[in-house]
Amino acid sequence: MVPSHEVFQKPLKVDLKFEDHAVPANYRHYPGGDRLGETMKVWKVQTKKFPEIDPGMVSDPYGFGDSPDAEVISAGLNSKGPDSVALGRHGNYFLWGFSASPTDMTPEGRKCFVNAVCYIKKFDGQKPFVRKTGSGREWALVYAGYAKQYGDKDFVKTLFPEDVRRRFGKDPEKLVAYYKENLEYLLPSQNGFAVDEDVKGLGLSNRKVELLETCVSLLERGEQAETARRILKRYTTANFVDAKGWRSWLNDNRDRLFFTDAGGFKFLAAPEPLLEPLRHRSPSPSAAQADPEPDARHPVVATAELTPATGHPGQSWIITIRVKLAPDWHIYAAEGANGSGIHTTLELRLPETIEADGEWSYPKSISGSDGQMIYEGALEFRRKLRVKPHAAAGPISVACEIGYQACNAVSCHPPTKLDLVAHAEVVAATSRR
Repeated sequence: MVPSHEVFQKPLKVDLKFEDHAVPANYRHYPGGDRLGETMKVWKVQTKKFPEIDPGMVSDPYGFGDSPDAEVISAGLNSKGPDSVALGRHGNYFLWGFSASPTDMTPEGRKCFVNAVCYIKKFDGQKPFVRKTGSGREWALVYAGYAKQYGDKDFVKTLFPEDVRRRFGKDPEKLVAYYKENLEYLLPSQNGFAVDEDVKGLGLSNRKVELLETCVSLLERGEQAETARRILKRYTTANFVDAKGWRSWLNDNRDRLFFTDAGGFKFLAAPEPLLEPLRHRSPSPSAAQADPEPDARHPVVATAELTPATGHPGQSWIITIRVKLAPDWHIYAAEGANGSGIHTTLELRLPETIEADGEWSYPKSISGSDGQMIYEGALEFRRKLRVKPHAAAGPISVACEIGYQACNAVSCHPPTKLDLVAHAEVVAATSRR
């Protein structure tokens, strides 16, 4: 749930009173379900329970928020999984997953319903940009969970490619581990999902723009040209005869590109009206994506946070960029590597009502084995921000692009850039306590 979302704030303020509820047993079989506690916080929307009232409808969460004109607002208790979408928007469609009529809603549920109607009015005529043609890759983990839950039943066999069934069909734990390890290389197959060995060979996620950059660079250098060309054609709607055409296309569209699983496992270019939400979006939180850990294939993970969570006009915030590196890997110091290593960069993209107040505070670097200045382990970059005096109350997002090159003693990954987004809320000064 996103408590700061407009549907909980205006025109009617919704008093979100949470209570503890036992985590449904079926949630344990879904991605990330093994990390859930015994209880979860819930907010009551309906006054009746099933079977007194129809249970309602939730949406498939995997790939729901791929497009910049889609957003996940809240999950809800349901018979599917913990990330299923109960409140969400796609273009000018609003998903209200609860079945109760207003007469069977709680007073706060009615307020939220009115707010949702007011909110979706703003998107009149904005038809969804991406149409769903398939399923998100996280379904591979759901299917693997079915193998654990239901064993060798016939319907389970249809959920995996034949070679995967031969390798792991008798060992569901290994099947789960296989799909977790290869999640960033998956693509749809005749049965379930298969690993794209071309992409895995490059060690890059097939849903990050850096894959396209790497493939175009390979074409320009004449290295692994056939592999690079296959990948570019597989994951885009473009087709060029030479590296020059691909480079021109990538340069023209780089800031507009996003990847959609549900829309066909393709990189698409967002139209002009969707560019702003694309620049300031962040992935919807899910149990499957919680607390990522770096490894040899993805040696760097990074997150952004604004503190405090709420601020009033004129107040200061701190944006913190937290980076974790896999053991034996390093990135180069932001002040400069004193060598050929690509130094770490941080670039803020601030909304109009927020301004930087000072420079970045960098973590302490150390001298690597070759004398270059590097970062290892867990580190934090911080910068002070200020809410401008005229800032209006409401949710706000701050984006930061971090650029780095990850290396170990024997190899280096290509220079990489990650887009991070931190969220907070501006409140009226009179709300301060």
